[in-house]
Amino acid sequence: MPSRIKKREAIDKVNKRFKTHMLTLTNTRFANINSRKEVWWLDIPLRCIKANSQGNIHLILYNYRTKELHHLNVPSAFFLKNIKGLVVREDKDIITLELAVEATRQFQDARPMGSGINFSQFLTRR
Repeated sequence: MPSRIKKREAIDKVNKRFKTHMLTLTNTRFANINSRKEVWWLDIPLRCIKANSQGNIHLILYNYRTKELHHLNVPSAFFLKNIKGLVVREDKDIITLELAVEATRQFQDARPMGSGINFSQFLTRR
């Protein structure tokens, strides 16, 4: 079985890497690679995006194969601007993302009902 890490551990590693404490349990969404599909699957409550409309939502994605943590620092405004191209589950009031793992489409929304929005521009590198 592939090694997974937990959200708290991922946040601690990213904060340490960037010498900051900006990532918290509330402003960060985390995913390991899904066990059934080659994606990082994330649910983002709309209330978090709307409450933080001038800020950012942090996405941490763990690749157990390479032992890499990817940090995407996505402005809430980007979600709001692109809401029509994202899959919104109105029954749960969430945006549901499936971000591709494969290198040719990495960080692109792979939901069949979505419009393939790419989040790679928000990858934090340091």
